[in-house]
Amino acid sequence: MVDDVERWLDELGLAKYASVFLGEEIELLDLQELTDSDLKEMGLPIGPRRRVLRAVAELAMTTTDRPEPRRTNLDPAVVQRTVTRNLAERRQLTILFCDLVGSTKLAARIDPEEFGEILRRYQKSSTTAIERCGGYIAKFLGDGILAYFGWPEAYEDQAIQAVHGALEAVNQVREDSLPDGVRLEARAGVATGLVVIGDLVGEISQDLDAVAGDTPNLAARLQGAAMPNQVLIDATTRSLIGKAFDLSDPIYVTLKGYTAPVEAWRALAAHGADTRFDATRDASTTHFIGREHELDLILDRWARAKAGEGQAILVSGEAGIGKSRLLQAFRTRISDEPHAALVYQCSPFHIGSAFHPIRQKFTRDAGIGATDDDQAKLDKLRVFLAPRVSDGPSEVSVLAALLGLPPLDPKHLDDLTPYQLRERIRRSLLNQLLALSRHNPVLFVFEDVHWIDPSSAELLLETVSAIIEVPVLMFVTYRPEYRLDWPMHSHVAVLTLNRLSRSEGAELVRSATGVELPPAIMERIIARTDGVPLFLEEMSRAIAEIESHSDDPEIPSTLQSSLAARLDRMGAAKQIAQVGAIIGREFERKLVQRLVELPADTLDREIQSLLQSGLVIRRPGTDREAYAFRHALIQEAAANSLLREHRRNLHLRIAEIFEECAV
Repeated sequence: MVDDVERWLDELGLAKYASVFLGEEIELLDLQELTDSDLKEMGLPIGPRRRVLRAVAELAMTTTDRPEPRRTNLDPAVVQRTVTRNLAERRQLTILFCDLVGSTKLAARIDPEEFGEILRRYQKSSTTAIERCGGYIAKFLGDGILAYFGWPEAYEDQAIQAVHGALEAVNQVREDSLPDGVRLEARAGVATGLVVIGDLVGEISQDLDAVAGDTPNLAARLQGAAMPNQVLIDATTRSLIGKAFDLSDPIYVTLKGYTAPVEAWRALAAHGADTRFDATRDASTTHFIGREHELDLILDRWARAKAGEGQAILVSGEAGIGKSRLLQAFRTRISDEPHAALVYQCSPFHIGSAFHPIRQKFTRDAGIGATDDDQAKLDKLRVFLAPRVSDGPSEVSVLAALLGLPPLDPKHLDDLTPYQLRERIRRSLLNQLLALSRHNPVLFVFEDVHWIDPSSAELLLETVSAIIEVPVLMFVTYRPEYRLDWPMHSHVAVLTLNRLSRSEGAELVRSATGVELPPAIMERIIARTDGVPLFLEEMSRAIAEIESHSDDPEIPSTLQSSLAARLDRMGAAKQIAQVGAIIGREFERKLVQRLVELPADTLDREIQSLLQSGLVIRRPGTDREAYAFRHALIQEAAANSLLREHRRNLHLRIAEIFEECAV
């Protein structure tokens, strides 16, 4: 039965998740019971989750030895998303257009059947690359592919993932060739902006994933202007990806439909930063504010670690609260001290990929390039590992398997089961850390472990016990919704980062803008950002760009995806957040119920979800059931996601209800 599941996953192009299904002891008969929540808990990214659920539905239609599956097995959030997707909404999307270069000439000179096969290979390889990076394939337009990043669920770093997806798609196509040996070529355009997306219903047709706005046009025009094997990105995407990629100097391209040349950049390759923070943020422009006590604690633990008493520090806090900034400040303080730093970054798109953070760092540190063949990759890995491994060729073969490379000698992996191979890999990685600590103290960092894969999680759990008497400081960051079930040894400290005080917030605003803003403007920034450092920095810079400071700016593009992602994670409760946001920063249950017309038990369940998420809090000191958004920007994002007509209708209905109550 396990083999059946592996074959089924392989047919879907998801063979790499077989170990995840095996670890959960899922058999073929269990597949029809899986929900989106199950798959999310197992660590599958959005794209693979969608493919599994579609395939499960098809499996249910063809399976004859089981009764018709119960509809109640569906995740309520998925049901709600299906029901409400016909409500179009406003959101920031990154859109990718990709096409096959020279397809018209190619179709004219070869047999239609042969061209059809080439087109299928191109679509499969490109789609796999795009979906692996979190993209949603909206349409195939002949040889063109239209993909959305940030739909149907928003997520952080969607612009970065879109550029990754474009580069990977173009590189994948280059691996294919015609029968005469000529390589296939693709090109892509990426643009980011505000769109209206959802079911744009017409009299003739209905499109659940239709998108309106300039962004798709810009992405398509950039794709048309790109040369073969090139990826062109627009200015907004450029501002969002930070230092994550090597880019060309800006160029100005003349695009059909645009009155002036458009500024664009060629994305060349991923830059290879250690962490998301390093890739997208520049903390050198702001002072380190409000975390001095936490920094002193970390420095104290570092002193103990250097003395041979290994330490672990677990730093918890919501997105944007300053976890990575705290790490950067600490690394700056110890930069002159002899030590080794091993920094690993977890990814929401590789939760089901064993040892993904380690594989990424090995690939980067060994200088392995995307265009290297297996032998070149193996040679680079062997050189990189030579001073780090004790078991020579055998250990290199084990770690080559970690990168999906052939062993130096097949005998090195003879008779190893997948479980035994994982054990060998974990033991090798731990031994390398301990060996490194014999020469210098080691800072061992794992960022964003709320996205960690199971194999890396096992490695961390084993490491925290192994470092007790060695000079290693583990530094682990994660968000509060993640339950880090570690035994609390005396050498493990937990730091929870809270919001900055008003005075600290004001100091950060001054640091971010470099000027002393008028008191009224300062008060508006602090009120809208609620002490979250990331919000403070981005809103300060946005307001500083308004010469008169007379109006509050819209939510900066740098925050749009992060805020939308928090709302999308609410599933069905998002509708309650949107309606509550139209009422105001504070809202009452009684009024919300009249606006959404949900059964009382359903409404209470969704409000409870909002409370558990931390997006809203209960207002004390009143006999009415009243709630408030924890952050003003969350309220603004929820309200702004509704179409203007929908907002107007809600405002009108609220006014009517108030009039009824006044009579």
